[in-house]
Amino acid sequence: NFKNFLKHSFVYSISNVAVKASGIILLPIYTKYFSVEEFGRLGLILAIIIILTQVVVLGQGQSILKFNRSQSKEWNEKSILFSLTILVFIASIIFILISEISLSPIANLLGNPEDYKSSLQIAIYIVSVSVINNLFQNKIRADEKSVFYTVLNIIKLVALLIVTIYLIAEKQIGINGVLLGQLASEVVAFLILIPFMIKQMELKLNINIISASLKFGIPLIFSALSMTLLNISDRFLIKFLANEEALGLYELGYRVAGILNMFF
Repeated sequence: NFKNFLKHSFVYSISNVAVKASGIILLPIYTKYFSVEEFGRLGLILAIIIILTQVVVLGQGQSILKFNRSQSKEWNEKSILFSLTILVFIASIIFILISEISLSPIANLLGNPEDYKSSLQIAIYIVSVSVINNLFQNKIRADEKSVFYTVLNIIKLVALLIVTIYLIAEKQIGINGVLLGQLASEVVAFLILIPFMIKQMELKLNINIISASLKFGIPLIFSALSMTLLNISDRFLIKFLANEEALGLYELGYRVAGILNMFF
C-alpha cells in the first residue's frame, strides 16, 4: 500500500507542477505584451473563474470520489457517472443562461464595460467546460489512473501554451488571448475525456444518486469557497480600494512568489 501511495503521489506531483507551470512560463509573454492595468484585469477575471467553477460544479468532483465504488445494490459505477454527468451538464447550461443575462451589469460593476464584457463572456464558457472536466478528471482519480490524469494535464498545458502565445504574440488580442487559450485547453481535454467516459456510462438516470450526491457535495462548496476567498479575495480588495495598476503589480509579485510554492 505504501509503495502504491508513493507511486501515485509522485505521478500526481508531476501533474500539479505542470498545471501551475503555465502561469510562470507565460510571464515573459505577459510582461512584454500587456500593460500593468491589463495584467491586473486578467488576474481579476481568473479569480472570478476559480470562484464560479467551484460554485457551478456543486461539489460533484468530490462526490464522484465518494460514490464511485458504491456498495449499494441499486447503484453501479456506470449509472453513477451518467447521473452526475447529466447533473453537472444541466448546472452548466443554467449557469450559461443566467450569466449571459447578467453579463452587462457585472461588467459595469467591475469597471469600464468595454474592458470587461468580452473577457467575462469567454470566462462563462471556460467555467462551463471546466466543471464537466472537473467531474471527469475526478473520476479518473477515483479509478486511480494517475498516469492518464497526468498525461491529460500535460496535453492541456501544451495546448494552452500554443494557443495563448499565438493569440497574444501573433494576433495581439490582449488578455482575451489568455482566456481563449484556457478555453481551448479545456475543450481539448473534454474531447480526449468524453470517449473514455462514454464507455464507462450506463444510460440510466438515477434520481436517488443525484439526491445523495447533492447532499454530500453542496456543503463542500462553502468549504472550497472559504479557502479560495482566503487566497484570492485580496485581488478584489486591491481592485476596488486602489486600482488596476496596483492589482497588476500585486498579481505579478504573487506569481513570482508562487514559483517556490509550486515546487513545495
